[in-house]
Amino acid sequence: MTCRRADMKLIGKRITATVLGILVITAGYWVMRGSSHWILDYSTETDNGVVTIYLDSSPTQKTKVIFPKAQEFPTGQVILKTPTQSLPRGKIMSADTTILPGRVLIEIDGHRLDIMSRAIITNGIEYPWTPATTIELPARQ
Repeated sequence: MTCRRADMKLIGKRITATVLGILVITAGYWVMRGSSHWILDYSTETDNGVVTIYLDSSPTQKTKVIFPKAQEFPTGQVILKTPTQSLPRGKIMSADTTILPGRVLIEIDGHRLDIMSRAIITNGIEYPWTPATTIELPARQ
């Protein structure tokens, strides 16, 4: 009889540990998921199209990407909330928003912009997120 009680206690401890582990992992996932989204502000400056990229949670860390001599460049703002969202110019090539803000790869006028928390990569060049960064892209033929 004592053997069975000991076994029951051990099983009870294992079940408790498993349930607590699942709760901790689930809570950690939702905390890491966050609530920040990427924002793309489309505008024009002289003959150039401009996309300003930043997070809604840190609007001072803006990066301007300049598209030279862009014809009929749209204006407006897009908050990237879903991977299937349409853009005023360009398209979303891929998006992983499992843990926000996620990583988004977009293509605009033949240029690929890989947007992630640590940096933005354009045409194979990585730019860290620093205040008032400006990236001037080469003109596409």
